[in-house]
Amino acid sequence: MLFLVRALRFLSEQGGLYAILPISCIYSQKDRVIWGYLKEKHNACVLEEPDRVRFTNKCAPNVVLVYVGKYHIDGIQEKQELSFRELPVVNVVRGSVRMQNLVECDDKTAVRLIHTTNIQKGKLVNLIRIGRSQAMRVKNNGVVIPRVCNPNKYKVALLSGKYSYYLSDCVIALLTNEYTEAIAVRKYIVENWNVFSMIYKGTGAQYTTTERVKELLGLL
Repeated sequence: MLFLVRALRFLSEQGGLYAILPISCIYSQKDRVIWGYLKEKHNACVLEEPDRVRFTNKCAPNVVLVYVGKYHIDGIQEKQELSFRELPVVNVVRGSVRMQNLVECDDKTAVRLIHTTNIQKGKLVNLIRIGRSQAMRVKNNGVVIPRVCNPNKYKVALLSGKYSYYLSDCVIALLTNEYTEAIAVRKYIVENWNVFSMIYKGTGAQYTTTERVKELLGLL
């Protein structure tokens, strides 16, 4: 992003610049302020978000093709998927338990831990239990999704308010008041996965944020 901004000084009065950038330059919180400035002051827009491209056998990042310059051109339209705003999700929370050096616990006070690898084929499997933690404990109905993953619709599972869970920092929970509502939320996400999965962005590993999820659900 810094290279792109510095290059603008070399444009003529009617000049325009085309660039292939890592996709994180457009969607990361780190570069949000400068990208917003470029859109407002320098006509910046995204022209294309191609499928993962391959530069070499070992280099296949997610990229975007952008324009920045002195004149306006039309980029791809940002999708406004308002239909997800009708889902009965009352809150979105990100887990905070780090997976390094975890010790499994068989004590009666031990709590189930959900990590990305525990979400398989739409279900929670092979959960371990850990001892008491300072991390937030979730005892709600809802849906759990990975925060970082290779997105696919089989990585969406139900949470039951009957149990308490800790969430790893690679997991996000969409909370509902009733279990029947959680079932409806999961069903809708799976059926509209091609749209929902657009919240996952990343130059290498794809990831989402609680902010993106909340924005999609109309909770911001």
